[in-house]
Amino acid sequence: MRCGPLPAFGKNKNMKSTISYVTGNPGKVWEVSRYIEAQVPDIHIEQANIDLVEPQDLDLKKIALAKATQAWEQIKKPLIVDDAGFFVEKYPNFPGFMSKFISLTIGMEGVMKLVQPGDRAFFRLFMVYMENPETYEFFEGRCDGSIATPTHEAHEGLPYDAIFSPDGSDKTYAEIKQIPGEDAKFAYRLKALQKFINSYKNKKEA
Repeated sequence: MRCGPLPAFGKNKNMKSTISYVTGNPGKVWEVSRYIEAQVPDIHIEQANIDLVEPQDLDLKKIALAKATQAWEQIKKPLIVDDAGFFVEKYPNFPGFMSKFISLTIGMEGVMKLVQPGDRAFFRLFMVYMENPETYEFFEGRCDGSIATPTHEAHEGLPYDAIFSPDGSDKTYAEIKQIPGEDAKFAYRLKALQKFINSYKNKKEA
């Protein structure tokens, strides 16, 4: 979805475009920066660790846009914000937008008491690239799979990676992310990032 025409990116190929990735989560910064900068060397990702009011809404798309708008009001620079949730199909919208809160309160041991290995689950994410409050674009990423018995510790800030095995793999996300090249096949955030990269490249060529 696009709201307003996105302006062309800088035409100077020797100049890097700096985009602020709004998050306090070091795991996300590591994942996003290494993926984008590997494919598009003229993009530099910098972290914007700023306080945002977390909207209480079941719609991840609305949450992502509200967070992007808040962030732009503070830094007034091109930025990326995303909001993701982990969903267990037998529990509608759970933990969903409360994924982080649930992991911090009852812990992953508590989460595992509510599910069984093999239960269907999925990650869903909406990413917003925003030039200003009137000019932004959405990119969606989703990965379906099932609950798995944790065997590897997840990267900091990504606790659900340890208990999720995507369809088409017998490994958990935590294991997959340690294998070069494997994560791009399954990671929901990277699926959204790839859509952003494709959009960026198309605008540079225009």
